[in-house]
Amino acid sequence: MGLKLHRKDFSLTNSSWSAENMRLDDYYNGRCEADNLVGEKLRGPWRRTSSYDRFQMLEIGGVYLSKFIQSNACEFTRSIKTTGAAFEYVVFYNKEEQRSVCIFQAGYLPERPPGIVHRGAISTMIDAATCLHATHVCGPMMTVNLNINYRSTVRVCQHQPSFKYCVYVTKC
Repeated sequence: MGLKLHRKDFSLTNSSWSAENMRLDDYYNGRCEADNLVGEKLRGPWRRTSSYDRFQMLEIGGVYLSKFIQSNACEFTRSIKTTGAAFEYVVFYNKEEQRSVCIFQAGYLPERPPGIVHRGAISTMIDAATCLHATHVCGPMMTVNLNINYRSTVRVCQHQPSFKYCVYVTKC
């Protein structure tokens, strides 16, 4: 008898997504498949990364964590259950090009001051997208140091992509 975990994919679009983010999601989803000469659908070079609120299996040094820890381990960016309240995002990656794109929209919870996305929330998304990309290219990774110089603010619920972040890894 195994541990049953919640399997909702939070990277799928929902009613809180802006029209521009929906357009970008459709664009990259379209790049996940390609047509051949006879019109058959083939697998394209891009992949949508599924995003769950819980890790499916955690392994450190070849040892699996206890079922209690697994059942309580929660992905920080997916810890708020209210749709559109915090982190709405999807990451697409292209292993051949070693490139990822994160489409992110902040909700009303990670704002500070009012109307402005908290810079800690932005750095969290940059960290999450970068680590996800590096994991696809090189294997499991974690951030040791992250320094960001912000050039401008990001408004909450702007009807444009709050940011579309591209990641490149040149060396693993």
